[in-house]
Amino acid sequence: MKQLTKRLISFFICACFLAGFIACGDKGAPAETAAGTETAAAPEAAEAAETTAVKPNLPDTDWEGREFHVLGHSDPTYPQFDNFEIYAEGETGEIVNDTIYRRNRTIEERYNVKIKATLDYNEAGIIRKTTMAGEQLYDLFFSPLMFIGGVITNGDLLDLNEIEYIDFSQPWWNSRANGELELWGRLYATTSDYGLEDKKRSYTTIMNRDMAKDYDLPDVVALVDDGAWTVDRMTEMCAAVAADLDGDGVMTDADRWGLTMDSYNAFTNYLRGCDVAIITKGEDGNPALTFNNPRTVAAIDKVIALTCDTDFAGFCEDFEGKVDYNMWSFAGKVFKAGEALFIAVFPQSLSGFSADCEFEYGVIPNPKLDESQPLYCSYPDFIGSTLFGVPKAAPRPDFSGFMLEALSAESKYTTLPAYIEISCKNKYTYDEASGRMLDLIFSSMSYDLGIIFNLGGMSEIVRTTIPKKKENVFASEYAKKEKKTLTAIEKLRETVEEIESS
Repeated sequence: MKQLTKRLISFFICACFLAGFIACGDKGAPAETAAGTETAAAPEAAEAAETTAVKPNLPDTDWEGREFHVLGHSDPTYPQFDNFEIYAEGETGEIVNDTIYRRNRTIEERYNVKIKATLDYNEAGIIRKTTMAGEQLYDLFFSPLMFIGGVITNGDLLDLNEIEYIDFSQPWWNSRANGELELWGRLYATTSDYGLEDKKRSYTTIMNRDMAKDYDLPDVVALVDDGAWTVDRMTEMCAAVAADLDGDGVMTDADRWGLTMDSYNAFTNYLRGCDVAIITKGEDGNPALTFNNPRTVAAIDKVIALTCDTDFAGFCEDFEGKVDYNMWSFAGKVFKAGEALFIAVFPQSLSGFSADCEFEYGVIPNPKLDESQPLYCSYPDFIGSTLFGVPKAAPRPDFSGFMLEALSAESKYTTLPAYIEISCKNKYTYDEASGRMLDLIFSSMSYDLGIIFNLGGMSEIVRTTIPKKKENVFASEYAKKEKKTLTAIEKLRETVEEIESS
């Protein structure tokens, strides 16, 4: 009954949103509801949205049918990694797809352009080849964090600060990301409201609200609102519910868990939630190795207590060879069965939970290290989250900048709300609180150059070594990698200087 009610509400909201967007895209034509009847409210809502929207500071240019060709990432095995936000072939009735399609048509008609997309698993190799050959094929480039660092150091991207028409003061840009991703005053890759894959692949924690009520646990949303949602609180709650249900003395997928996690990357996620980073800005405002400090050590201790206690927490990798199905399904299988209080996953998983869970769940952000931490921090997945940049071999960088600004501005009022407000909030979550938590998560996305570039292999300490060993070996591992990492930072600086002088 819960699922049916939620889907009916979701259908109504989606229909209203789509009707309003149709009114925006087809001026002069009457908007229609899903049932095909005219409505006066949709044009009025669209007009109100237009009056409050911030307009891009772009000239009214006719680009005479010029093609805007975007190269992005796709994965033939795991389509959840595809850059779905770039292009849609046509309308299918799915709200996000249809909004992407209509956004592109709006921009194409407004500026007399044609948007094209090429998605490939080897997009980084393709952009390297075109740069070396001087082939002017692509105007914009998307790639996952795990590849973008190499693309930057190869010199395949331009400094976005120097590209005409891009205005980073506008609200569709992420100023926090720009600051964290800057390299000695240059910005080669970033994100904006145009990007959706980074939101889709930003870690969230999902909570079994029915289980929390059964165990009379604290109201996590209230703790978040009070700034009191901490790692210690989450650890206490995990320990309170875990149980060896079959009494065999071993925690398996037949038992009750406090926390299940999609991969060892979840350890890094909760550490980033403590506002801990490998590389931050030094006193001169440039990238510096600041990882080794008391806060890092304290945070690692607490995150180990949360994620590595096998009495109540389990990573998917820990079940390799121990289950008769794909180990990567462990976390979701246990959570969907109602036998985990928390799961660390991505917004893309919400649709599966909506379809399969027979209990109410809620979305919550990463916990803080302690209550003195001023802000919550969320972590874009190293493997799947993407950034974009303008290729060095772009035919006309000014055209790239123009279109990037236009698409980012238009996306703020179309595709971004379609994904967050309609898809994530209303289709796949139950309550207003989860919507607010998603807003908090997406607005607190934070990047670490030490992870993106894996300078000196330092990120491996938290991405694999500690969660696998389940003990705090930070001091010894850091000592092994410090010199190499400092050398790598200096090499990165030299590389940036060489790129700019070439």
